[in-house]
This record gives sequence, structure tokens and C-alpha cells, in this order.
Amino acid sequence: MRRLRFVILFLLSIGGAFVWFRLAPSARAFGLFQGSGEQILRITVGYVATIAGVVLGCLYRQLRQMRDSGITEISDLPQFVSRALRSVDLWMGLCGSPIVFLLLARANEGMSLPGMIVVALENGFCCLIIVNGFVGRMEAENKAATPS
Repeated sequence: MRRLRFVILFLLSIGGAFVWFRLAPSARAFGLFQGSGEQILRITVGYVATIAGVVLGCLYRQLRQMRDSGITEISDLPQFVSRALRSVDLWMGLCGSPIVFLLLARANEGMSLPGMIVVALENGFCCLIIVNGFVGRMEAENKAATPS
């Protein structure tokens, strides 16, 4: 039943994204989508690369934990993948990925698409580090601004 819910949620997400990208370019509100169709492709591919980096980073951290605990091989691959998809590390990275991607998109506006993909994969891989640094800096600023 859980797999069915996950598959349905995934298909609805893909369908929603498709519908949004088909309808959004026709509604030009507040300067959104003033770029060409190539710009939309660039944003989409860049964000998908960021998500792929988040997933790869999560898998890497789990493999590293296994290695550090003395496990040298994955005996049950479906169980490993299931544990990875339920990992708090993965979901924290997915929640932080829009922030990381927007920082990347603003900083690298003139970058080519292949360069954007590589940097998006890197940033996705290190997404938790970037978000934790960003949130930690904001918390420090809030503590400094609050009188004691």
C-alpha cells in the first residue's frame, strides 16, 4: 500500500509539473517567464540535476556510514534503497534544494547548460551543508539582534 501511495504521489508530481510548464508560459504575470523556452528548459534541467545531487549525496553518506561500521557489501539492495528513501537526511536535502538551486541560478546566470548541470549536481550533493550554513548564519543574526 505504501508503494502504491508513493507511485501515485510521484506520478501526480510529474503530471502537475508537466501541466504547470505547459500552462505557465502563456500566463505572463509580474515578469515571470519573460525568457525563452530555452530558459525554462535550463531551469528545469538544473533543478532536476540538483535533486539528483541530493539523492546521490544521501546514498553516499549512507554508504560511508555502512563502511565506517565495518560493512563491506550491501547484502539486500531493496532494503538499502528503501532505507535511503526514508532517510531524514534525504528529506532534509529535498526540502532545502529549492533554496540551494535559487542561489545557484542567481549566481550563474550566464553559465552554459552543461556547466549548470555539473554545478547543480555538486550543490545538490552538498545541499545539507549549504542549507545548514545558511540557517545557522540566520539564527546567529537573530540571536544577535534579540536583546537579552
